Amino acid sequence: MTRRMGVIVIAAVVAGLVIWFAATAMAFAQNAKDMQAVLDALKAAGITDKDVQTTNVSLEQNTQNQGKPNERRVFVASNSVQVTIHDMSSVGSVIDAAVNAGADSVNDISFQLSNPNTIRTDALSQAVTGARTKAEALARAAGAEVMRVVTIDEQNFRPPVYNQSLAALPRAGVPTPVVPPSSLQVSVTIAVVWEIA
Repeated sequence: MTRRMGVIVIAAVVAGLVIWFAATAMAFAQNAKDMQAVLDALKAAGITDKDVQTTNVSLEQNTQNQGKPNERRVFVASNSVQVTIHDMSSVGSVIDAAVNAGADSVNDISFQLSNPNTIRTDALSQAVTGARTKAEALARAAGAEVMRVVTIDEQNFRPPVYNQSLAALPRAGVPTPVVPPSSLQVSVTIAVVWEIA
């Protein structure tokens, strides 16, 4: 009798595992299908494969109608991608294409420079020129002359990033209001020690 109960319990556990694996597999399969539709829409909107990166894949188990006779467990699969758009005028239409294809959230819209190293070099050059102008003015006022740089260090560089939040997903047929910034400001700080004589 005890042996028979043991077999039944093991069979129930195996059946439970089969049901759990089947549910998770179904959740992931549906998620993969939905995500492929979004990726196809992004590609049709002109986004290349190299400009799409997966940032998160997850599966969560939720309980619906907890404590009630119709309580049930559901599995929610999600997949997040980061999309880089090079044509700022198409940001809204790309979001619309993804949402219309099934994307159910859009987060962290940001605008940044495509060539930050070039801008950084220019900013550093301008910072050093400005530092020398100030040093020469101070030296002149003290009756001295700037001879040479003793040390020069970059203290801080902040690449310009402009973030825009999307309060809600667009309604069908209503274009997404995305307003790119008119300009981005680069900030660089340097410390220079000059020798004067």
